[in-house]
Amino acid sequence: MVSIKDLISFDPSNDPDNLIGQRWITRGSSMIVSGGTGIGKSSLMMQIVIQWALGKDFFGIAPVRPLKIGVIQAENDKGDLAEAFQGVGFGLNLTGGDMKMLQQQLEFRTEAVRTGDQFLAYARRFIYKSKLDVIVADPLFSYFGGDLSDQGEVSVFLRNKLQPILHETKVAWIWMHHVAKPQRKDGGEPLTTMELAHSGFGSSELANWAREIAVLHEVGQSKPRRFQLAFCKRGSRLGLESPILNLQHSATGIQWEESNPLAFTGAELKKEKPYERPARRGRRP
Repeated sequence: MVSIKDLISFDPSNDPDNLIGQRWITRGSSMIVSGGTGIGKSSLMMQIVIQWALGKDFFGIAPVRPLKIGVIQAENDKGDLAEAFQGVGFGLNLTGGDMKMLQQQLEFRTEAVRTGDQFLAYARRFIYKSKLDVIVADPLFSYFGGDLSDQGEVSVFLRNKLQPILHETKVAWIWMHHVAKPQRKDGGEPLTTMELAHSGFGSSELANWAREIAVLHEVGQSKPRRFQLAFCKRGSRLGLESPILNLQHSATGIQWEESNPLAFTGAELKKEKPYERPARRGRRP
């Protein structure tokens, strides 16, 4: 029960349930990170969880403290995980002390059999046993166990089965997910952030349920390849100048780094730059 007195006395700047940003991600909340196949979602996830587990920011997105994070994934073998971890670790110049801390703060599990109710029960045990602040499940396709296009199935899974676990354990849940198709309108007109929020494959209930939707999208055809990571629902709570991160693959290894949006050519901005209408073309995102 929440009383009127509770609402009046609540201090948003001093929320004990806050985990990341300005109440961007809190205990019991949820996020979906969507992107195309083969553009580096797994390495992006690795860099995010390493930084947050160490209490460091991911390009300005900072946790309130070092977070205990668990990752359940189905698509990468031990070698894939090791390459991503080593690449990110080298690029971030992690110290021996950082590595020791990560052994306490970050856990990986591979699960390729359980789906639906069985998967949620498995995840719940993991949350309690490891006392997780954040859990990442990669990808949603592997663990849903049904038709993601069926709104009824999706609603029951997320709202009636998963959400009670979040309320009970107070864990923040992050799904890694795939987009349905390239995010582009006919004629090259860029998508709005709301349209991007619904670009993940499946029912619109996915975007409706999640507290935050992040979409990783390639921009232009330049070398090195450039991307934008857009936070579509609560980006104003990140404490950044913009809810869009301009990123690129590192030329020296498996790592993400910031790119300069001004380096895009005029043609790329006109044809590919997402999230802005033509009338605003030329302004920094």
